[in-house]
Amino acid sequence: MFKKLPDGVNLTMICDSFHSGSMSRSIDNPNGNRVKFLAPPIDIRHRSFGKQLPKSKIGKKQGDRNKFQRHVLLSGCKDDQTSADAHIGGQYQGAFTWALTKAVKDNPNCTFRQAHREALKLIKLRKYAQTPQISGSAELLERPIFGGTK
Repeated sequence: MFKKLPDGVNLTMICDSFHSGSMSRSIDNPNGNRVKFLAPPIDIRHRSFGKQLPKSKIGKKQGDRNKFQRHVLLSGCKDDQTSADAHIGGQYQGAFTWALTKAVKDNPNCTFRQAHREALKLIKLRKYAQTPQISGSAELLERPIFGGTK
């Protein structure tokens, strides 16, 4: 899906669902247990494609893996957490949805990173047991969220 984005187009994804950390989903395995996909370490991924990763690279940072992303993902929680449903301001909504909306309303020209930071503070202040996540290239994260008000 991401490879089909036209040149010059960036995508913003906001996910405030049950296990929204990296947009991975729990799946039922044959034993009836709920499991989540965890990507194997980089050396094992290389071997699964018949390639050998030099030992000098194993355990070393492989550069900014988000460097070439053309999307920003804002998610309500880590992969091992759940996003809280909340009753705030007389309506039901996701706690992260409320916090992110408030952060952007309070500062429409904030960057993605600033909006995430403010939403994180609001989530902690209300004592929700979740840690909102953000991912994307450093360049995109420093842009005004949704283009700002200009």
